[in-house]
Amino acid sequence: MVPGQPWLDGYCVEKGAVRQFVAMPLGEGYSAEEQLTGEAEHSGLQLAVYPMRRGVYEELPKPRQGSRVREGLELFPSDLMGVAPGGRMAQQIYRDAFGLDAWDQQRGVRCFVTLANSRQWMAITGERPLTQPPTPHEYAEAGLPWFLYYNRDREEVDGAERLGALKTVAEAAQAKRHGWRSSNKG
Repeated sequence: MVPGQPWLDGYCVEKGAVRQFVAMPLGEGYSAEEQLTGEAEHSGLQLAVYPMRRGVYEELPKPRQGSRVREGLELFPSDLMGVAPGGRMAQQIYRDAFGLDAWDQQRGVRCFVTLANSRQWMAITGERPLTQPPTPHEYAEAGLPWFLYYNRDREEVDGAERLGALKTVAEAAQAKRHGWRSSNKG
């Protein structure tokens, strides 16, 4: 993601379209990692963050002080989950207006996000997890906003061919019933 990208719902498979992120048990062949590498080494999400180069940053307007995230929160690591591609949905993924050279790629850090399955969710929150996402109609009935976000002033990126070739959860489940093994290595 780049500055100005309000959120990311899935793997960008082509301009204006993503395959929604779906949490699936690691080691079953569904995750993008397993399909791309043939390995089930990492669970959850890995976010890489790079600071802007000093000269570029100093030219920007100074940011306001924001809120701080509480540190030290951790989920228990049993029942590891990976992230797999799900249903197709419209979403614009924007090109970085600053360009790759604005970021100091030698000083990046990674953040690991552990996903909770339904049993873990109940243990953490004490609530039953949703079985399906709310619809726009359900949002409206609850008095909550549902919106589409589109910014005509931003340039979209093309999707990654390798991500577009991944099997969705439904396709992988059907293929598993027929003896499919990932051939998307490296």
